[in-house]
Amino acid sequence: MPDPPFQFGDAAMNRRLIDAHRSCRRQGAPVPGDCDEVSDVVPAEHRTTMRFCAQPLQWCCSRPNRHLSSVAQLEMEAIMQDINVQDAISALLVGATTSAAPTGMAKLKVLHREATQSLPQQEAQEIRVLLATLEPGDRTPYHSHRFPVTVFMLSGEFTLELDGRDPVILHAGNVFVEPSLVAMTGHNRSERPTTMALFYVSDPDTPFADAIS
Repeated sequence: MPDPPFQFGDAAMNRRLIDAHRSCRRQGAPVPGDCDEVSDVVPAEHRTTMRFCAQPLQWCCSRPNRHLSSVAQLEMEAIMQDINVQDAISALLVGATTSAAPTGMAKLKVLHREATQSLPQQEAQEIRVLLATLEPGDRTPYHSHRFPVTVFMLSGEFTLELDGRDPVILHAGNVFVEPSLVAMTGHNRSERPTTMALFYVSDPDTPFADAIS
């Protein structure tokens, strides 16, 4: 028994789906429903199969098919060109990728992932985002942090020296998690200013750093 026609809860999205299909029909071009073609509209890591059905259009979107026509790809892009994030969530299209044309959808890139058991355990926590600037020759005091500090380098060079470890040299775009309860100091040994964003999650009102004499 064939799947029932699919309809978006948002009427505007329904119209976009139908308009894209009619556009291909007017040009006498084949559409995915003619041969149940398969389109790669979800990243490879998302293996969940998603089905889009509209009379007489039908897609099963999962792994790529080398026989997919360019018209079918253009049709999918036409449907997605004007989708915003809320529409995408309601249509299960989060994570779908299109061309570089504006789509209103966020594109996420993981810069760093790291497991830790050092975050605060109280019922309430405090999040701080700080911007640090070190001029050439500047250094931080000898200090430690009660919880991990995530460093995202914006510009310049930063040399971090942690007790019992090799020095770490960071450049723009690098991410480093400073461990908790480890004594350290940082230097700008370059000839231009260094800037970095610091992300700190702690118990409320906890000092950002503890000086070590």
